[in-house]
Amino acid sequence: MPCGGFCPEESTEIMCSKKIVRAIRSISGADRGGRQLLAFMGAAFSLFLGGCDIVNQPVILQRKIPMDITSNVPDTAFRYRTQRIDADPEEGWQDAGSGMKVTVRLCAGGRYEIAAKPKGYAEKRDTLSEPIPRYEFKFVAADREPGPPLVVAEVACDLRIVRVFDAKVMCGASEKSARVELEGLAAGLAAKLKQGMPVEGESLAVVTLRNRSGTIKGREVADEVADKVTNALSATSWFDVKERIRLGDIVREIDLETAGIVYLSDVKPRLVGVKFIVMGGVTVLGSGNSP
Repeated sequence: MPCGGFCPEESTEIMCSKKIVRAIRSISGADRGGRQLLAFMGAAFSLFLGGCDIVNQPVILQRKIPMDITSNVPDTAFRYRTQRIDADPEEGWQDAGSGMKVTVRLCAGGRYEIAAKPKGYAEKRDTLSEPIPRYEFKFVAADREPGPPLVVAEVACDLRIVRVFDAKVMCGASEKSARVELEGLAAGLAAKLKQGMPVEGESLAVVTLRNRSGTIKGREVADEVADKVTNALSATSWFDVKERIRLGDIVREIDLETAGIVYLSDVKPRLVGVKFIVMGGVTVLGSGNSP
């Protein structure tokens, strides 16, 4: 039985009968004043019980049952409402609180709809024929709301070939591509560098490229570009490509694009055996939620 206009906290059942009327008459007396008092008290008692006939109609006052609603995900918003067939799907809801557990008090015998929505998940709902001591909502990865559209990052790279013994810049190249197309970016850079070096067979090595973005993701991309450029230069068969030379542990990030690092005492030992180095910088553009 749905919760009506009166739903006390204590569990109580009251039967309205003629005994109540007789009790009131015994108090008020049989004179005219008593009958008027009886009429007034009867009307007031009838209104108090939701309009029942206090003489002949029994009325059952419902009790409220505590019910725990839980979720396996923190910061879940809970709500509930009395079920009505003709109700609008979004009307009549009452906020029950948030967290992983809330307790509500619902009238016994009532039909209710309950709902739970953690942040980042789609809402789940269920219908109960009557309140129960505990109801648990369980959310899994598949219940997550779709994220924003994927933003594909772009990568820009500028490279130069520098002669080791005098720090002379021989040629340069620049390319830009999507983050997922670094193979093509490296191939384009290698082709341009080959055009700038007319002598075949010169020994060279790619050194650590500068991470211009200054982020962890930027460093990962810069190292990946360096590896792919090394492979692309080898694929041209024009250069004698040596193993990539790592300088990040002895040269400041800002100096990795400076040709003068070939003169540094800590750098010289690592450049033994190569005539040229490939150096430059990498910028990740619009990284956002890109891979």
